[in-house]
Amino acid sequence: MKKHTASQSETKKAESPKENLSQEYTEQTEEAQPSQSSDGSAQAAEPTAEEKAQEYLDQMLRIQAEFDNYRKRVMREKSDLIKYAKESILTELLPIRDNFLRALAALEEHINKENHKFFEGVELIFRQLEQLMEKNNVVQITAHGQQFNPQFHSAVQQIETDEYPENTVVQELEKGYMFHDKLLRPATVVVSKTPIQTNQENNEVSGSGKE
Repeated sequence: MKKHTASQSETKKAESPKENLSQEYTEQTEEAQPSQSSDGSAQAAEPTAEEKAQEYLDQMLRIQAEFDNYRKRVMREKSDLIKYAKESILTELLPIRDNFLRALAALEEHINKENHKFFEGVELIFRQLEQLMEKNNVVQITAHGQQFNPQFHSAVQQIETDEYPENTVVQELEKGYMFHDKLLRPATVVVSKTPIQTNQENNEVSGSGKE
C-alpha cells in the first residue's frame, strides 16, 4: 500500500511541470486577446501618443479659427457702428433742410433776393447745412426723369401723361438721400402712367393691323 501511494505522488510531481506550462500559455493567450466589455463586444485600443497629439492640434486649430472669425466680426460691427453712428441725427436734419428749401422758395416769390440781407442770411445758413451733410457722406438721390424704383422712390400719386414713358418719375415732392451705401430716406415722387385714350388708340391700331 505504501508503494502505491508513493507512485501516485511521483506521478503527480512528474505531471505538474506540464500543467504549469499549459496554464502559462493560457494566461499569455488571454493577455494577447483584446479586452471585452460586459456585453461581450471588443473595446477599442487606447490611442497612441501621436494620435492624441494630432487630436489636440486639431482642437487648437478649430479654436483659433473660431477666435479669428469672432475677432473679424467684432471689428466689422465696430466699423459699422462708427460708420453709421450719425444716421439718426442726420435723418432728423432732413426735415430742417426741407423747410429751408421752402423758405427760400417763398422768399424768392415775395422779395428781390439781390442785395437783400435777410435772404442772404437764410441762404448762407442753408449752404452751411448742405456742407455739413456732404461732409458726412449724405448724397441726394436723383429721381426726376428716372424710371420708378421702389428701392429708392416712394410713389404717392400717378398722373396720366404722354410726355414721359410709363412709370417715370415726373415730380419730386420730397428729396431722397443716401448715407454711405444705406438709404437714409426715399424720395417721395409722382409717377407717370399712359393715358387711357392713348391705350385705346394703340389697341385699335394693333387690332386693325391683325385684320
